[in-house]
Amino acid sequence: MAFKKLPFLFLLFSILAFSQNVDRDKNIFLDSNDRVITPQEFRSQWGNKARWDYINKQGNRVNTLHDTVFIILQAEYEILKNKIDSITTKKIPPNSTILIEYYFLNDLCASSKPENNWTKYRIRKRKNFLKSYKKELEKDSTIFVVFLFEEGIELNSNPEKESEYFYTDQNNFFRDSIFLNPTLCGSLALIKPSGEILVRNGENRIDMFNDFAEENWNIFFPPTSGN
Repeated sequence: MAFKKLPFLFLLFSILAFSQNVDRDKNIFLDSNDRVITPQEFRSQWGNKARWDYINKQGNRVNTLHDTVFIILQAEYEILKNKIDSITTKKIPPNSTILIEYYFLNDLCASSKPENNWTKYRIRKRKNFLKSYKKELEKDSTIFVVFLFEEGIELNSNPEKESEYFYTDQNNFFRDSIFLNPTLCGSLALIKPSGEILVRNGENRIDMFNDFAEENWNIFFPPTSGN
């Protein structure tokens, strides 16, 4: 696949931080075939793969790689749209493109242990970062942006508030149907009215992912003959 551009800015920063903070005595590194590799090998492979870390029973941080950076799915759009309507208690305009950023339970994105409590302060800090990108995207009235959190995460948002956009994924509907691979620092999905879905596993800014997806959509979803 020859992509027009790849939004790996955040990955670059993450790799730099990774190289400075590795405790080799407490970390285990696995490639996408579950083989133990060195930190240097892990770092060199990470650029082309997605990542998920967890703490094993011995207290070691297990750093794993998987091949599913991008996932292509097809689903019934109205079912997904109606589910978002139900979760958010908002009515998404017909034929909107839905952009979801998803946060996983037990993510070690910015910590050495799972931080499953999203306090009001943590939410406010995250929204301060997101607001300009979300506002820019939503200048296009055909785009609806929402942020979902896997069940088990304590989310201190205010779902009754009209301006709210952080919600719990009720019954893990989207976790079980779209966000199938838990990934460090979350995942994103762009859902088209046609039912075509592009999932990007790994940290990325919502506007950068949207731009990349739009520019490369026909590579992931080649037009059929006659269209």
